[in-house]
Amino acid sequence: MAHLLPSWRLLRAAHRNSSVSWQCFSRRNFTASGLAFPPPEDLIAIKKLFLSTRPSSATDKVHLQTSFAKGVAKITLSNPRRKNALSPAMMVELSQCVDALERSALDNENDLCAVILTGDDSAFCSGFDLSADPKDFLRPGAGAAFSALMHDTLARFSRLPMISIAAVEGFAIGGGAELTLACDAGAIASNAFVRFVQAHMGVVPGWGGATRLKNLVGHREALRLLTTALKLKPAECVRMGIMSTVADGRSAVDEAVALAREMTHDDEGGALDPRVVRAMKRAVVGGKEVWEAEETRMGHEREVFKGVWGAEANLKAVSHRKKHR
Repeated sequence: MAHLLPSWRLLRAAHRNSSVSWQCFSRRNFTASGLAFPPPEDLIAIKKLFLSTRPSSATDKVHLQTSFAKGVAKITLSNPRRKNALSPAMMVELSQCVDALERSALDNENDLCAVILTGDDSAFCSGFDLSADPKDFLRPGAGAAFSALMHDTLARFSRLPMISIAAVEGFAIGGGAELTLACDAGAIASNAFVRFVQAHMGVVPGWGGATRLKNLVGHREALRLLTTALKLKPAECVRMGIMSTVADGRSAVDEAVALAREMTHDDEGGALDPRVVRAMKRAVVGGKEVWEAEETRMGHEREVFKGVWGAEANLKAVSHRKKHR
């Protein structure tokens, strides 16, 4: 009987039998069998669609405080019941936070020169919110859409002319681990860990993590971390450069604020001119040629991700709840 089939087989059957064409990414209205996604390059349409999927009772949210501390903004991922996993709507809100920070950077009178990215409650982020409707979001078309959106958002975030710092409490796993790599620095709680669980979930990094991890630790080490899903403890994260400092005796956010102050003040404690800090970040990030080369690599990563998202191994892993094992 159908109801006795393992749920991953039901998902696979729904994937095969859907009347929605995921190959052509046609921009039709909703159908009974799921959402029709716009082409990955149509980010405006993707954002509208993702916001429309949020239930009216949902409490997931991304918050931006532009004056969290002097010269420091803070982005908080808030979805505590799902360990701050990003829902489709939260992905859009994260993009909107980057929009706001880009506008702030255009104001030469603004003293903003650092931004902290953190999670609400006891975790940083556990990647994509897998409680989203599988018939809509566990499909290649959906994977292509949110991968395109997250690549755009995190590329713009990493290029902001302000120092970005991840503040990790609890854990950063899967896509959450990828978020830390888009930051310039990181502070991690002494009892927290970072873990790339994508292979155990039957996928590859979909938010730019493979490219950024390889750039950070090299080809061999990146491949080892991505295939083994090792839990990286704070000291190991610092040794590899994934994190900058361990928060001993205080919160990761407090440690991140201290790190931001250290990086925006001279050795006598005087504040650097915010315009100088922003200029220094622009100089380190590089120009158009660097960005175009990175986008080529990211495009390849998106194509590989699209080929495995919603495939049999991924559906089976989601059904067996392997992410937190």
